[in-house]
Amino acid sequence: MEQFFRVGTVVMVHTQPHRRDSPRFRSTLRGWRLQQHLILDRPRDNNGAYAVLEERSPCVIRYLRDGKACAFESQILSWEKHRSSPYLRIRWPHDLTFSTFRKHERVPLKLACTVVRQDGLKTTEELWDLSAAGCRLFSRHICGEGTLLNLNIDLPDGVRLSNLAACVRNVHDMSGGFSLGCEFLDGQEISRNDLVFFVTTTLSRRRTEMAAEHHLPTILVLDQNTEVFERLRAQILGFDMDAVWAANVVDGFYRLRMLGPTALAVHQELPSVDALSVCRAIREVEGYEQLPIFVYGGDPATIPQRARDAGASGWFPTSASLPDDLAMSLASQVASVSHKNRKTSE
Repeated sequence: MEQFFRVGTVVMVHTQPHRRDSPRFRSTLRGWRLQQHLILDRPRDNNGAYAVLEERSPCVIRYLRDGKACAFESQILSWEKHRSSPYLRIRWPHDLTFSTFRKHERVPLKLACTVVRQDGLKTTEELWDLSAAGCRLFSRHICGEGTLLNLNIDLPDGVRLSNLAACVRNVHDMSGGFSLGCEFLDGQEISRNDLVFFVTTTLSRRRTEMAAEHHLPTILVLDQNTEVFERLRAQILGFDMDAVWAANVVDGFYRLRMLGPTALAVHQELPSVDALSVCRAIREVEGYEQLPIFVYGGDPATIPQRARDAGASGWFPTSASLPDDLAMSLASQVASVSHKNRKTSE
């Protein structure tokens, strides 16, 4: 894994990663101790003061390396004992997610975008597509080539791009308005990092979604064990359902937003956060109050009730017959919960 690290790499430290609009800080990788921890510059807030961080709290690190958008889950270690130190230690990652990106590969979108022109005019336009290099807007206001714009965009993954500087490179007349082809200006490394990660992960997810059978109810499975997932999916298909895999919480939350599954199954023991924290975080997001969430694994004496208190719809034990039993129970309970939700909506 260390081949994907390089001293001096600019990274984004995403604290409270399971909450929308949670803090993100720019930092730099300064070194590491193999299999133990990585050393970063201590992040600073917008006022230049050291950012307030919590010991043992989860975080997500994003960065670009050799044409790849990389990300991993980690944990903030005990920096509070050394408040005068300019460095921060984070836990060595269990795994690394990365996607190869091409600068001009575009994601089709339909998002509201706040545009501030160089003459001070502020309007809300529609974002039609997005790449690491630029975007296309639909505007009802005439705009000449060479016009400088500042864009503010809320991406579907929860990232907010603020004051993203762009230049209009081409303009085409359309029915009811104009199509503006915009190029992002250089020197915006933090925004570019978020852009590349969003574009590459979105394209990867959409390729998976296109290959999936969307007419089937789909269960998103959050578990590191690929063998368990493959066996679980094989069983679920027999119940006229499908399953999609996510290996970590970063991937899981992204697929949850982009795929809109029928239900979520979460293994209790994940690398940086337990399933109960995942349940609580999802229940706080508008639109996911009724999503069936099933937890499996953990201590049968304590986890079932704690899982329900955290917002889970049910709990299953692990056993030698997992995932056969889990698939049957999931199919039954998803059908039951889905039927109950339909009755409620009627």
